Parts: sequence; C-alpha cells; structure tokens
Amino acid sequence: MRRLGISRRVVTLLEGESLLNDATSLVILRVSVAIAITASVPEGGVLGAFVWGVFIAVVVGAIVGWVNLRLRHLVRNSAANTAIGIVVPFIA
Repeated sequence: MRRLGISRRVVTLLEGESLLNDATSLVILRVSVAIAITASVPEGGVLGAFVWGVFIAVVVGAIVGWVNLRLRHLVRNSAANTAIGIVVPFIA
C-alpha cells in the first residue's frame, strides 16, 4: 500500500471495514443456523441478535485495537511489528 501512495488513514479504514464485514457475516450465519436448528426466531428477533452481535464486536474490536496500538508503539523491531499487525485481526 505504501508503494501505491495510499495514506495510512485509508489503509486503517479498509482494515476496519473488512473486520466489520466479517463480524456481520458471522452474526448472520449464527442466526441462520439457530433458526434452522430450532425452527424458531431467537429471543429479541433477528434484528436484536444482529444489533447485540455488532455491539459485542465493536467492544471487542475497540479493546483489541487499543491494546494493538499500545503494543505496536512499544515494539521497535519492524519484523515483530509486522507480525503483530498480521496476528491482531485473528485475535479480534
């Protein structure tokens, strides 16, 4: 991305958008499987389950993101910093 001249803010935005898409897909899958297995709508409805899942994802993402920023600020080795950047989305 650096070679293309894309700003760091845009890269961060794209990474965050990707995590949001992943979380949305997982929540939709969970609700779909629950409906298929039990043949009933979850308590609070599909919208309620979706909103709850998004809320949890935002909280977990904010915590992991904050810890990631603090950790990467402390690490001066570029290889270790890159490894952290690759691993953090999987932790989130």
